[in-house]
Amino acid sequence: MSRRGEPSRGFETQRWHGSKRSSLRICLSVGVLLLAVSFLLGPAQPVPIALDLVPARFFGELCETNPAWKTTWVVISAILSPNTLRVIAGVLLIACLVVPRREGAPREALRLPTVVWSVMLLVASVLPLAIKVFVDRPRPGLAAVYAFGSAYPSSHAAAITAAVIGAWLVVAPLFRVHPWLVWAAVALVWLVSFARMALAVHYVTDLVGGMGLSLTFLSIALMVITAVEKRSAASA
Repeated sequence: MSRRGEPSRGFETQRWHGSKRSSLRICLSVGVLLLAVSFLLGPAQPVPIALDLVPARFFGELCETNPAWKTTWVVISAILSPNTLRVIAGVLLIACLVVPRREGAPREALRLPTVVWSVMLLVASVLPLAIKVFVDRPRPGLAAVYAFGSAYPSSHAAAITAAVIGAWLVVAPLFRVHPWLVWAAVALVWLVSFARMALAVHYVTDLVGGMGLSLTFLSIALMVITAVEKRSAASA
């Protein structure tokens, strides 16, 4: 599955160098920027700005007058919820830890990246819940469905961003990724995030904050992992 068909022994054997370190720096910069801007334009404001208020009112009223619209986005939001992604990550993590190793088998190249991806997704999907306690931003007044906790940052946006971007950073180096997969991944993040806005349970800045939080966490986590691995390899 790797470029030379060799089993993975770590990120350095998975083309985890040069371009990938550059990708991490870009993700970290974008994540911090999105997180800072979303907080300053969102929870830091005494009242929601037009960027937040106008879409929330529009979609809240649309859900009241169009049940089909509401049902569509409720289903999408439920199928691709943080809980669903946590279950997927948990099952994959348990499988990687329980299934016996078979040295030289092609699937062994996926074991370490899958463990890393699963753990990062589980952590990234819980981080927003901790931040919500301290930020405690009220949900939009016309929210079409009940949503647990406060609004900022969006757990849905954070979880789907962690799943998609984490897979791109950790698993994608093992494969030849077709361009359409990149666009499909971007569309998936947009779809889940828009579903929360379409139900008027989040402001725009909540969604941007969730994306920024995951990008920041993923970048820092992978930087630490690669630094530790490199140090271990040097001392071996």
